Parts: sequence; structure tokens; C-alpha cells
Amino acid sequence: MSQQYPTSVGYSASDGGRIVTDVKGTVLLVEDEPDARELLAKAIERAGWRCVVAADVLSAMERAEEAELLDVVVTDVVLGRDDRGGLRVLTNLRAKDPRVPVVVITAHADPANVQSVFNQGASYLLEKPFRATELVSVIERVQRAELFRFVCTTGLE
Repeated sequence: MSQQYPTSVGYSASDGGRIVTDVKGTVLLVEDEPDARELLAKAIERAGWRCVVAADVLSAMERAEEAELLDVVVTDVVLGRDDRGGLRVLTNLRAKDPRVPVVVITAHADPANVQSVFNQGASYLLEKPFRATELVSVIERVQRAELFRFVCTTGLE
């Protein structure tokens, strides 16, 4: 794995720590598996997004506080031994800013889990396994949908 740089202050974790200035927006990626986190972060950054990474609920909430603005949040449901850690991230972030779209990723998309995810305010659920490019496409789709909602509700263009 590559050396980790503090992505929350504008460094690219996947490009040797270079400062990221021209980005589409900021994505908070919450994934407990290091290899998956690195792979997904690289794909998100290659697509032109700034990616802030976290491995658990506590670090996710810290990264969210440190980031000036989150455009999209992506969280796994299971974070380590916490079977519902991602749902706690979703609930906590929704309480702070209900407008930020949250994409939930899971390997356990049974009907009860899916219903719970959407009842708690998720914008999208992506079932594992998936390709990194699929996640990037979902991120862009939910962010565009949120921008559209914002324009429609505020009348700004």
C-alpha cells in the first residue's frame, strides 16, 4: 500500500501527496477494509474528486468536521466489528446536514437491510461486489440530483 497523506487537508492519497486544487467536489469515503479503501479512493480521485477517507464511525465524523464541505458521502454498512457502523455514520451526518447525499455500500442487501438504509435517508445503495467505475458513476449521479433539487427549491440558476 502507498504511504498515507492527510487527504482531509487537500492532499491526494493516491498521487504521492500532491495538493489537489481543481476538483469536482469532496467525497467522504468510509470503508474499513484498507485495500478496498485505497482502490476506491484512487478511482474517486482519478475521476476528479477530492477524497477524504475514514475507516470507522469516529474517524468519519472527525473527517466530516475537518472538511469544509462534503458533496457526497460513501459508507460501507459494516465497519470492522460494528455491523451497523455505516448506518450510524448516515444518521449522524443526516442530523448535521440532511442535504448531503449518502451512498451506502454493502455485501448484505437483504430486504430488511435495504429498507433500513433508505428509511434512514440514504440516497443510493450499491451492492458489493461492484466496479470502482460504478461507484464513481453513482457519486456523480447523486450529486447532480442534489444540485438539481437545490436549484428547484431555491430558484437559483
